[in-house]
Amino acid sequence: MPSFNFTDKQKRMLQAIEPLTANDGVTAFYALRGDGRVRVMADGNDRSDISWQSAWENVTESDLTKFCSVGVMHQENKDYYSLDAGLITKLVTTKFAEESPTTAPVFSNNIFTNSIINAGSYLQNSTQSINAIPGWTADQKAEMSALFDKLKSVLVTAPDTEDKEAVEKLASDLLSEMGKAKPNNSILKLTSNGLREAATTVAVVTPNVLTAATAILAFVGHFMK
Repeated sequence: MPSFNFTDKQKRMLQAIEPLTANDGVTAFYALRGDGRVRVMADGNDRSDISWQSAWENVTESDLTKFCSVGVMHQENKDYYSLDAGLITKLVTTKFAEESPTTAPVFSNNIFTNSIINAGSYLQNSTQSINAIPGWTADQKAEMSALFDKLKSVLVTAPDTEDKEAVEKLASDLLSEMGKAKPNNSILKLTSNGLREAATTVAVVTPNVLTAATAILAFVGHFMK
């Protein structure tokens, strides 16, 4: 099963819009960009219902990139995103069961409980993923591995926030796409933009995160058409 690894905010966003997508009330979003922000407007048969808007008022490029990378959204042009109603309904009704998080017993107050292990897990196997990228030389793989090692080392010093998690996920998504026989350049660009935005936010407290992420994006840029 695929591991979508949505943040809690992204789950709330999908839960808020699902009732309207289920009956074609909302079929797509227009993304309005300006002043460093993203705002969305609904398109569909029922645009009068605005109950979803509070969950989407803080939407970011990282959110749009994530939704596109897993198929929840499809970018039809620069500012228009169609929605996959069936997938959204499936995810919401199964309570995102397809994420299949890793669980481990944690002993607390003499009681064993299950704890979802997420933090830092997205980049655990980055070296293996890089070594599996087809067509790269040993030197290219070594350089990319060093860049990811640097990113992981600076992320350890950053506070645990949704944006830090987004940096980890998007960097992992970037590797996954690069590992394909024919990487999709549109997905690479969207993921790169989302990674840059999330790293910029984290850099307010931990500046080296943006430096490390930018180095990765510059290197990946050499392989994008």
